[in-house]
Amino acid sequence: MSALYLLRHGRAAGGFPDAERPLTLEGRAQAVSVGRWLAAWRTGGGPVRCSPALRCRETAEALGAGAVDVDQRLALDRPTRELLELARACAPRTVLVGHQPELLGLLAAWLPEGAVAGLALPPATLVGLRRSEGTARLTLYAEPLPSGRAS
Repeated sequence: MSALYLLRHGRAAGGFPDAERPLTLEGRAQAVSVGRWLAAWRTGGGPVRCSPALRCRETAEALGAGAVDVDQRLALDRPTRELLELARACAPRTVLVGHQPELLGLLAAWLPEGAVAGLALPPATLVGLRRSEGTARLTLYAEPLPSGRAS
C-alpha cells in the first residue's frame, strides 16, 4: 500500500487568461500551511507534480517540498482517464496539485461508487488516498479554515 495526496491549488486571483491567474496572499498562506502539515506527515517526502497553470505552480512551490514537476495531465480540461493513469503510476507519497472539477472527477472514477457524494474541493483542500493493487480508499480530507479564524 502507498499513499498519494491530491491538493487543489490555493485561492487564486481573478483574471484572464485563466491559466495565468496567480495565487492571492491568502492562497499563498494556504499553500505554506499545507506544506508545513505535509512535512510533518509525509515522512520521507516524495515527488510533487502540478498543473502548468500559474496558481498550481505557485501552490506546489509554496509547499516547500523540493523540486516541482509540471505535468500536462494535471492541466484544466484533461480527460479523467489521463489523471487516473497518472495517479496509479505515481511513486509513494507523491503530491498532485491540480484543479476542481478534475481532481474530484479523478476521485469519483477511482473510489467506490458514492464515496465522493457530497464532497467539494474548495481551494487548498488536501485529500489523501491509500492505494493497493489498482484500487484506492480515502484516508484524509482536509479543508482550510475560513479566513480570519485561528487554527
